[in-house]
Amino acid sequence: MPMRMLYDSEYEKLTKEVFRKNDVNNFCLLTEGKGENIKESIIDAHWHEWLELIYVIEGGMQLEYPSGTMQVNAGEVALIGVQTLHKIVGTPGKFSFICLHVNFGLIIQYLNPSFFVDQTIKIQKTANFIMLIERVNQLLNSNDAVSTIRLKSSILEILANSIEELELTQLETNNQTEDLIDEFSKIILYIGEYYR
Repeated sequence: MPMRMLYDSEYEKLTKEVFRKNDVNNFCLLTEGKGENIKESIIDAHWHEWLELIYVIEGGMQLEYPSGTMQVNAGEVALIGVQTLHKIVGTPGKFSFICLHVNFGLIIQYLNPSFFVDQTIKIQKTANFIMLIERVNQLLNSNDAVSTIRLKSSILEILANSIEELELTQLETNNQTEDLIDEFSKIILYIGEYYR
């Protein structure tokens, strides 16, 4: 069954000046933006069926999502999971970014998409993600068999790294919770020891 990406309706509000491209196999959609915001630039709350990665090259933005907010600055990458409601507020000044959407149809061919549902994190190991996003950007200009295989391989590597990042974030969250529990246990132990 061929994959389909409904980027025309998803991005119907984008102006023609915004540079976007997708590969002939519809593995992904890549949007590049560059310019200057005179004031805050707001993309209202929305969600996608696809995994979204935003690499901020210059400037910054704030992501707002149901469980919080996140500042993403130059040199950083944010991951926004499938079906994750989010709003983007671009800071005033010069900006440059690459936004990569990985087709939901490609994701479900290889893994359970629930890994990515309602997830929003800042990538910690950015160097590898940046390299892979830039490789995808370069490969989208080619349509020969070798480039197509390398493109798909790069996108699958992004998916694998994304899962590792989500697991790392979950582990850190669990450790912070354990630290709080340990502190609480110490307090209870102290109260039990000295206030009988």
